[in-house]
Amino acid sequence: MTRAMTFVLALALTLNPWGKAEAHDPDEPELEVPEVAVIGEKPVAASSQQFIPDKEIVLQPQGRPAQILRLIPGMLAVEHSGGAGKADQYFLRGFDADHGTDVGFFLDGMPINLRSHAHGQGYADLNFIIPETIQGVEVNKGAYLPEYGDFVTAGAINFRTRQVLKEGMVQAAGGEFSTQRYMLMFSPTKERVQSLFAAEGYYTNGPYINDNQYVRTNVLGKITTYLTGRDELSVKGTFLYSRWDGSGEIPLRAVTDGSLNRFGSIDPYEGGNTLRTTGQMDYHYDTTSGGQFYMKAYGQYYRLDLFTNFTFFLNDPVNGDGFAQFDRRAIYGGEIGFKQRGEILGMPSIGTVGFQTRVDDVH
Repeated sequence: MTRAMTFVLALALTLNPWGKAEAHDPDEPELEVPEVAVIGEKPVAASSQQFIPDKEIVLQPQGRPAQILRLIPGMLAVEHSGGAGKADQYFLRGFDADHGTDVGFFLDGMPINLRSHAHGQGYADLNFIIPETIQGVEVNKGAYLPEYGDFVTAGAINFRTRQVLKEGMVQAAGGEFSTQRYMLMFSPTKERVQSLFAAEGYYTNGPYINDNQYVRTNVLGKITTYLTGRDELSVKGTFLYSRWDGSGEIPLRAVTDGSLNRFGSIDPYEGGNTLRTTGQMDYHYDTTSGGQFYMKAYGQYYRLDLFTNFTFFLNDPVNGDGFAQFDRRAIYGGEIGFKQRGEILGMPSIGTVGFQTRVDDVH
């Protein structure tokens, strides 16, 4: 069939009323569909910025907050000390951030990383966060946002907590190695004063011959209210206590020659205990012109006793080379500022003027 014949046949089928799939009845009234307009402000964001909502978080098996970090593309959080208890080791975009040196962590804007820590600069232990209380995670990769301050060479991660629950939750779970987890979470009030209370208890021995005996207790309380129709006031407190026995590092040659099980240990006295309590107040007022006045204040008390042995009996063949790291500190800080939405050369923009400070009282 030539190209001209194909064109004629197609034209004939188009003009032929019997070639239509369905004829229109002139007596049938036409369906009027109202016009739907979708109007929204395009966020000024890069591909390296994202928000992970709670609907993705609840699909993950819970047990430790680091599980949430696995939802971030390019992010890894692993344990490297032969047992749970201390902060995980973080990897983001090729950065080995150790325990938080190059990744900044925040809880509702409150910094989690600890400066000049006994175990490592920027130490960020996330175990005081109860995963089910997280409403979403704000992720910013790259050192492009100066408001986050220190430790954000690879990125900044902000955990945003819920304000209220639709339904309360009581949960008990268990697994291998005597692992147990108990959860209680409910909202006593849900109207003008919204409240959230959560408590977690966790225990596991791990697969190690020297039982991990990891115990973790977490409590969170949060109250949110609205003094006027344009503002929000939130007060939150958390408490963590945990202790554990760690199997620590072991030499590969001892496992290879069969003299040591890969779940065994040379120094059974490694491990530690930690305590962290925090208090936080957030307030913001939205103006009629698209601006926002905000202020934040927080205080923390932190304690860590960590027992480690990297060289076993190299330097002291009698007593061993185990050593202790102690950290005690009180942290307080806050910020106050104003930000205004507008346009510059037709592009949406946000201008911010603010001041923030933080003091670490280490002893």
